[in-house]
Amino acid sequence: MDAPKLTAEQRAAFQTELDRKAAAQRERLAAKPSVDEFYDVLKPLGSRVLLLWITDERTKGGLHVPDQAQERTRAEIYSCGPQATVEGVEIKPGDIVLVASYAGRKLSVEIPREVEGATVYDKREGQIVPAEYIEAVIERRCK
Repeated sequence: MDAPKLTAEQRAAFQTELDRKAAAQRERLAAKPSVDEFYDVLKPLGSRVLLLWITDERTKGGLHVPDQAQERTRAEIYSCGPQATVEGVEIKPGDIVLVASYAGRKLSVEIPREVEGATVYDKREGQIVPAEYIEAVIERRCK
């Protein structure tokens, strides 16, 4: 069985409809942000806290310390859940804390920051821990 033959008018109408649909598709895609404009935001739940490790890569004498040999007990709180308190003390992002070793889930975090008008992402090692694993909050005081 042969396919029906289209007239020139039918072919033109069909092509016009295809062009209209393609233009509508391009408009929809242009309205959506590209994948490069997204980044993940980790927001801890409950009493959990997202910590970024503070590591001293060099000793006081100037020697480089490899990652495996670094002691990881000091961390900066990057974000915390709504019920994050340690024995009645409210903790907040930016606090420096002492954390029990080997607590929580390890992860790599990309932290956005502005450099000369452009957003740059720094990769840092972090960990999500329950607030009860925080042993102390470090406060800086002047003498």
